[in-house]
Amino acid sequence: GQELVAYSKSYEKPELYFWEREKTGAQAEVDYVMQLNGQIFPIEVKSGTTGRLKSMRIFMEEKKLPIGIQSLAKIIQGGYYYADKTALVLQLVHEGSYFFLSRPRRFGKSLLLDTVKELFEANQPLFTGLATYEQWDWSQRHPVLLLNFGNASLRDPPDLTRLLHQQLENHERQFDLPARYPDIRSRFGDLILRLHQSTGQKVVILVDEYDKPILDRIDDSAMARAMREELKDLYSVIKGMDAHIRFAMLTGVSKFSKVSLFSGLNNLKDITLSPRYS
Repeated sequence: GQELVAYSKSYEKPELYFWEREKTGAQAEVDYVMQLNGQIFPIEVKSGTTGRLKSMRIFMEEKKLPIGIQSLAKIIQGGYYYADKTALVLQLVHEGSYFFLSRPRRFGKSLLLDTVKELFEANQPLFTGLATYEQWDWSQRHPVLLLNFGNASLRDPPDLTRLLHQQLENHERQFDLPARYPDIRSRFGDLILRLHQSTGQKVVILVDEYDKPILDRIDDSAMARAMREELKDLYSVIKGMDAHIRFAMLTGVSKFSKVSLFSGLNNLKDITLSPRYS
C-alpha cells in the first residue's frame, strides 16, 4: 500500500481503494483496486509464491473490465466498469477548440475520441449518472467527422488517398451529402462547409492515430516524407475551415512539430504533458 501511494501522482491526494463482494455472508475481497488510463486494475497481495487467487477470479467474473474496448456505448450498455473521465472532456470543450494529444498505444485515445463523439452527438442515455449528464446541453447536436487511421496498414500515398476517400464517402452517405469534388482537400473542406450549412451547427473533427501512415513507413524515409505531405495537405483544411468548426482533436503516438505537419494550425493546443489531463 505504501508503494502504491508513493507512486501516485504528486498533484493528487493519494487514496487507496479495495473491493469487497456485495453479497450476504461473502468473504471475497481484493486488496487494492486502482484506476489507470481509464481502466480498472485489481491488485492482490500474497506473502508467498502460492495461492489460488479465488477473490481475484470472483472479481474478474462479477466485475466486467473493459479491456481493449474502444466504444463508450459498448462499455455502458454492456455493464462494464467505467472510470468516469467525462468531467475532463467537458473541461476540454469549455477550455478551447483545437487540441493535440500524444500517448502510447492502448492508452485509451480511441475511447476518449469516441466519448467526445457521443457527447457532441447528444447521445444522452450513455451519460446517465456520469459527470456531464447535468452539465451538457442535450438539445444541441453537432455533426461529427471522425477520421481513423488506426486500423489500416498503408503502403504509399495512393493507399492513404483511397482510405481518405472511403472515410469521407461514409460520412457523406451518413449525412446524405454526395461528393462534389474529386480531390481530398476540396472534398473534405466542402463537406465541413455543407454540414455547417445544412445542420446549423458547427462541425466537430476528430482524428485518431493521425501519425500512423507515417510511422508505418518510418523505415523508408522518402515514403514517410511522402505520407507526411499528404497528411499535411489534409490537416491544413482544418485551419481554413475555422469558422465552421466547433471542436477538433487529433491523437497519435508521436509528437511531430507543428512546422512539419501542422503548418498553419498554430492554434492547436498540445495537452500531452499537461498534468491536468495526464
